Amino acid sequence: MRKSVGSKETCQCLKICLDNKNIKCFMYVSTVYSYARRSCSRIEEKIYEPILKPETLLDMSNGLTNDELDEFENTLMKDWPNTYTFTKNVTEYYCDTFKDQMSIGIFRPGTVTSAISEPFPTWVKSKAGILGAIILLGTKLVPSYYVDKKALSHCVPVDMTVNALITSTYDVISNKSKDTKIYNYTSNNNPITFYDGFMIATKNKCISLITYNYYWNAIKMFLLMYLPFVNQSIYDCMRKSITS
Repeated sequence: MRKSVGSKETCQCLKICLDNKNIKCFMYVSTVYSYARRSCSRIEEKIYEPILKPETLLDMSNGLTNDELDEFENTLMKDWPNTYTFTKNVTEYYCDTFKDQMSIGIFRPGTVTSAISEPFPTWVKSKAGILGAIILLGTKLVPSYYVDKKALSHCVPVDMTVNALITSTYDVISNKSKDTKIYNYTSNNNPITFYDGFMIATKNKCISLITYNYYWNAIKMFLLMYLPFVNQSIYDCMRKSITS
């Protein structure tokens, strides 16, 4: 929780923008998972009121100890997958409070992946998220990987995402609306599952590593990855103690 309250920087940027009359609009890059609560089945292009107001969350971050924040986080996150999505929701709400003072836009991309054409096909800078999983599968550094064959990835290429962000910004400036404009950008109209994405990216070479049963995946990981690692660690410790 203490790290994810990085919305402090967004608060500061908004206040700085108020003093600059040449700024046409403020675009906040959020995530399509900004309201990914377990009790929510569809995220619409609207502002969702957070459980805690931004000011309250910032005061708690500044006033509570790390242990107290961790304890509070365990209680608060029962309906949320992680603090990242939770704080995105809070920050979106905070940005919306400035809509009477400047044009506000919120851009929500899906899972950003490698480029489709610019600067060249497959270009990527970050190896986080699904790209990291593809690298693990492609290099066969893991003995097993659990995938739900029906789960949609909501992936969007990074170059198309940037183009959509620029277009959304232009739309906000052109409309000059007093209401915050929100743009969900995903691949829902041309969906692809995580499974299909892995198969395409690795040219079907990782099919032997894919597991469709969560518990069987856990067993394979324990037997083929964790157990050999523990045995090697024990062996290294014994050899070190003998030689010393």
